[in-house]
Amino acid sequence: PSSTTTLPQWTYRPVSYDVSGLKGANGNGLMAGGGITAPIGPDHSNRVVNWNGCIEERKTVASASYSPIPGGAFDLNIDLVPDSANDQTRWAPALPGLVFARTSLHDSSQWVQANVGPTTDDYANLLDTDGGAWASCPSPSRKLSAITSGDLATYLNALVPTGGTYHDIGLTWGGRLLSPTGLFAAENATTASGAQITRHLVFMTDGEIDTSPSVYDSYGWPAADRRRILNPAIAPTKAEQDDIVAARTAAMCERIKGMNITVWVIAFGTALTTLLEDCASDGSAFQANSATQLNTAFTEIASKIANLRLSD
Repeated sequence: PSSTTTLPQWTYRPVSYDVSGLKGANGNGLMAGGGITAPIGPDHSNRVVNWNGCIEERKTVASASYSPIPGGAFDLNIDLVPDSANDQTRWAPALPGLVFARTSLHDSSQWVQANVGPTTDDYANLLDTDGGAWASCPSPSRKLSAITSGDLATYLNALVPTGGTYHDIGLTWGGRLLSPTGLFAAENATTASGAQITRHLVFMTDGEIDTSPSVYDSYGWPAADRRRILNPAIAPTKAEQDDIVAARTAAMCERIKGMNITVWVIAFGTALTTLLEDCASDGSAFQANSATQLNTAFTEIASKIANLRLSD
């Protein structure tokens, strides 16, 4: 007797999902939970892809320069409050378990943006490949609040560095948290007595900008989404993406300083580049090559902040 084997066929293209059921709260207060059920498993079987709390940035603008910041770059608008009637102003859940490479994950010469299929080729899922290393999710951030030294040590010890080095996204969220006129204005606009708050942002990095077009990040999977590059017809290179992040970093530094926020920069175990030095307010950049030098830098920062407060 003869037999016939039928292989499942797949089409790789953008797919929209209802994500309204994802939001919840876990024991850490992280807004995450729920999942999306989709027929993306073996032989088209259903798979539940859970949300871990990471997000994709809202609408951006690809530009050769971010000075000034383009009006349509909602991601770089620190004070923009999301509008429920305009999805471009809102963040989206990062769901790498729903994302598949449309060709080879590792070979940039094969990256395509066009739809692929129907095909029997079973391309890599970004969450499953290499233990999820191609879809990193950073440790949860904390909102501004008073904190004990013990709680701070516990929080810092729990941080896990993954996913390369993206200076721009860290500065953007630092600016959002500190802004007196943005998302968190009700929590930090003034002190209890009504006096204005002196605002300081300490930006510490242990490495130069280090991105990867093949790693799912805050703007989706760069190899196919191509949200930040000027020519989306061509897959981004690492050098191109590093330059884009550098330009956005410089713009965000100027934006934050323009809000009367003092920016302190510490290059820990890495070079204090021109980008980092220019990012800092005057006389507020440090290079620390050891734990001792790092402690010295923080001590000096604390001393200068205390002197500024005493002189008010």
